[in-house]
Formats: sequence, C-alpha cells, structure tokens
Amino acid sequence: MNIHKPQVLILDFDRTLAYLYRDEQLLLELAEIICDHYAAFLPIDPTLYTMDGYKSWYRLHRYAVQKYAPEEAQRINGRAEELVTAFEARVVARTPFFEHVAEALQCLHRDGMELMIVSSNASTVIQEALKREGLLPCFSHVMGRSLPFDPDKLKPNPYPIQQAIEKTSAPKEAIWYAGDDLVDVRAAKACGITAIGVASGKYTAQELQAQGADHTIPRLSDIRSLFA
Repeated sequence: MNIHKPQVLILDFDRTLAYLYRDEQLLLELAEIICDHYAAFLPIDPTLYTMDGYKSWYRLHRYAVQKYAPEEAQRINGRAEELVTAFEARVVARTPFFEHVAEALQCLHRDGMELMIVSSNASTVIQEALKREGLLPCFSHVMGRSLPFDPDKLKPNPYPIQQAIEKTSAPKEAIWYAGDDLVDVRAAKACGITAIGVASGKYTAQELQAQGADHTIPRLSDIRSLFA
C-alpha cells in the first residue's frame, strides 16, 4: 500500500497496545469498587454493579457533580479517580503488550517518527507499562485522562486528541491516530487527521471502516505495512 508515512503517530492504549480487560470479570470487579465508594454519598442503582465499571464510574461521577457543591464533588470524585488508577495499575502489571508491538514502535521511533499516546486510562499507569516494555523513551507525550477527571472530555469528544495535536508542529495531514474503538475513529476524524482502525479489540475492520476509518490493520504491529 503506497501511503505517505506520517510525521506523528498518536496511539490509543487499551486494546491497541495491550488488552487490559480481555477477562470481562475485571470490569465487574471495578464496578464493585466504584459503587462501594459512591454508596457512602449517593443512592446506588443495583444495576450499576453489573455494568462495565468505567460506565458505572462515569455515571456516578456526573451524579456527584449534580448533587454536591464543587469542592465536595471534587473530593468524592477525586477519590474515585485514585481507586480506578490503582485498579488499572494492578491490571496493567500483569498484562503483556500484544506480540511484536514493542518492536514495531521501536522501529518507528528509530526512523524518526514522533510517537504519542492519548488514552482514557491513567497517564501514570501507561507510563509504567511503557517503561516495563522499554518503550517510554520512544514517546514524546503520554496523555491519559485529563485531571481533574471529566468523563465528558473522553473520546469521542475530540478534546484529548486535539490537546496532543497542539503539542506538535506537524501539519494535520501528517498526523495519524490509531485506535481499536469506534470512538477513536470518530474523535480522530473530528480533529481532521487520518484515522487508523486497529482490529485488535471489540470491533472488526468492517465496523471501523463504517465509522470512517481511513485505513484498517489487524494489529498495531502491522502499522508499517501501510507505508512500507
């Protein structure tokens, strides 16, 4: 495939570099941690214990903002952020990167490509994972969820990717964003950059293309095949 190689490659993390929650029971464990925390401050719908823990967290975070004065809401929600970050750290510590991802990223870095990460996971957790894999020096910026946390600034909101774009001098036509989720594609397209769908998570190449992905690859380790 003859595509002009980008100057900047911005990457998602979960299900793009590593599959954190392949065991979906972990998401229920997170839901229990989050709901137990908020139960001291808010009425908890029992169905929140049976949901993806992140979705439960986002809903309860918004509820706390509505119910409490800003300082108290920030205290309650700030503790929830700490709990989620600690949970992610435990999961990431035992989750290897996808095969050949590290080698592919090291090659891109050696070739002079600027690499960044924009993710809904915690920056500190991602940095530790990159350090473990010997990849941290390859990345100019690692941008996890914004702090203080605001679920409305997560993808598909283009806000986090736009923040990364503003940290580079490269023109938009030379910037790619690669991620596994439909929201990754939508956010990248909203920013006016090339969207690469990585079919290593929940969605197929066809589903990512239908959402607007400019190109798709089976795994992130195949990224070089797009411009080799």
